[in-house]
Amino acid sequence: MAEQLTRFIASRTVSIFGDRIADLALPLAIISVTGSASKAGVVAATLQAPRVLAALHAGALVDRVPRRKLMIGADLIQGLAYIVIGLEISVGGARWIPLVMVALIAGMAETVFSLAAASYLPQIVAKERLVRANGWLEAADAGATLTGPAVGGMLLQRLGTMPALAFNSCSFLVSAILLRRLPDTRPRGPRHEAGLLLGARLLLSRTDQLALLVGSVYMQLLASCALLVFFVRAKDDLDLASGVIGLVASAAGVGGLASSLIIARLVERRPWWMVLAIALTVNAVGVGLLGVFTHIVLLAAAVAVLDGASALCFIIASATRQRITPGEAIGRLTAASGAITSTVRVLAVAGIGVLVDAFSASTTLFGLALIGAPFILAVTAYGSIVSRQRTHATATAAKESQ
Repeated sequence: MAEQLTRFIASRTVSIFGDRIADLALPLAIISVTGSASKAGVVAATLQAPRVLAALHAGALVDRVPRRKLMIGADLIQGLAYIVIGLEISVGGARWIPLVMVALIAGMAETVFSLAAASYLPQIVAKERLVRANGWLEAADAGATLTGPAVGGMLLQRLGTMPALAFNSCSFLVSAILLRRLPDTRPRGPRHEAGLLLGARLLLSRTDQLALLVGSVYMQLLASCALLVFFVRAKDDLDLASGVIGLVASAAGVGGLASSLIIARLVERRPWWMVLAIALTVNAVGVGLLGVFTHIVLLAAAVAVLDGASALCFIIASATRQRITPGEAIGRLTAASGAITSTVRVLAVAGIGVLVDAFSASTTLFGLALIGAPFILAVTAYGSIVSRQRTHATATAAKESQ
């Protein structure tokens, strides 16, 4: 079991490292070629669109097809897609239709992979170790984040778009090779059409799942928009070179490693809603600071805080959902949750470039920080209700025992 988890984490680390290079290289390359933050935002939104358009069907697929095979196939498709995207930006002039079409294919493959990976982990890790296992995965993410953006910035600055995105394609190939040695899992779930809605029904009928959903919406909103807006501010307002932007973005890995390896272990026995509410608050503060600071050291510190809080949110939300969700339905529930959060994410990413163009990057970052208040209050309110219910239950049990 430990060997399987190690191989799984290794495949994710390689793939995420390539993703972090592309996360920086892709929007900066589009902005450099077209001069449009809006186009960069639309391409980013297209990559996320399948999480909404195909989520329920992808979730049902994940709950009845061997998840290892799905992950390998999705890796290979994404690798090819990023080669084509790189060629279009480098040679084709970043035209709308080719970029959007290939980004949609890459996004569909990424949707299937992420659902399959989230559903596969509980099958190779015991429930009581899910927080730590997700922490190790997030630590791998943080390690890739620590180096990936810097490498991406340097590749983009010195070699151009194609080498940067080709590196991401190679990472998908290596990931697929590593996944080949993992065992297949054959989940059993409803095969009829109504089974597609099982995850949505379970999600909407339980208050704990709803509270996780609320926290996940804000977490994903910041994950999709914050760094994109910061990249625009760093390039246009602060006039930082791509390599410097990459180094600043790499500081996210420091915060992610701290949360994954240290903080997650310290809080794994605390009420999950309390940890999630605090982490969301720190998230909001971090994105606000990105709109204030101008010195690269302070910007790097803000990025580290932001990613550290995001990592903790991801670990707690993922482990809690995997622990409280039936194994035969986790693919569909994760898909239903992802469809909702991604709807918000796609709309936000598609519109964030317009807001930056209409106002400013700093103003947009402040707005992202302020809108976190209702999400944080909702998670806190759920925790208050749970606490009162437990207190009442304890008092009732005490009276009955007397």
